[in-house]
Amino acid sequence: KPKLLSDMRAFQAANPGAVFQDFIAWYGNPGNPLEEYGGMGDENLGEMEDNAQASVAMKLDRASQAIQVLNATRDFWSETWESATPCAAAEQEPLFDPSATVEMVLDHLETLHPANLLNQIMAVNLSMSYFILLASAGDAILIVVVSQAMERLRMRTERALELLSRDAVHGSHSGEEEFSKERLPRHGSIETIQACDGACDALSEAETILARAMSLLTKFPQKYDLVHNILRRGDSDTIPLRHPKGRASILEAIRKQQHDNKDRLPKPSLREYVLRNTDDESPCQLCVRFGEQDAFDEEDGGLMIALMKTNVKEFDE
Repeated sequence: KPKLLSDMRAFQAANPGAVFQDFIAWYGNPGNPLEEYGGMGDENLGEMEDNAQASVAMKLDRASQAIQVLNATRDFWSETWESATPCAAAEQEPLFDPSATVEMVLDHLETLHPANLLNQIMAVNLSMSYFILLASAGDAILIVVVSQAMERLRMRTERALELLSRDAVHGSHSGEEEFSKERLPRHGSIETIQACDGACDALSEAETILARAMSLLTKFPQKYDLVHNILRRGDSDTIPLRHPKGRASILEAIRKQQHDNKDRLPKPSLREYVLRNTDDESPCQLCVRFGEQDAFDEEDGGLMIALMKTNVKEFDE
């Protein structure tokens, strides 16, 4: 009523001599319950018609109740118009009281249980994490492994949000359980905690797969099948490349990376290579130091090779 009364007073001040019908023509008719009753949807109305229990008398009774509500609403608007006095909108007291609203918010935060606050934070973090990963995926979403990981994350996130919403509204107990002073209600069910843990695991998995996929796509642009075959195997698995295009893509990526590194990195003054054998009985290593000719004088540059053999018995003694 305060908002409706304020609008009527402002309308009367701006339009001296206006009547109630003028305000209705400008403001619009009050909400018609009959339209809401008739706009329930074809599916709901069809169910009511098909339901044998929904008799004609019940429908007429509901329509009669809607008409009564409509008449009461129109009478309320008419009475409010009669009690309204002209007053410009700029001269009226604001309907929104910021001080009272802030006090209500602070009081709500003071009385809010930490579990309920964690419930809301977890819901926001899970939904935003899924949105950020999905928005940053780009072309990587076309990879089957990535799309499957994102789908698992979506399903587990929706399940966790559903349980978090249930706990926030109804609590973690069923309606049949009774509470007592000795037994305080829980604010988070085990099922909800497990669902959130599963969503976090799916988030970690999706983030890892997406990062690897985006990194591989920079080396193999638009090679979605090749990246999929690489990601779906373990780190130590051998990936057979039977197709010539796949082998060519690998070699081209290696060549391009070496060429890019050669262009970006400065030329080293010294290169050192160490080669070790796999013979446990006679271990040895070969050290090679190669000095670039450009970094030294003509007499200083060159190649130095050193072979070192180690006797295992020396360590045993």
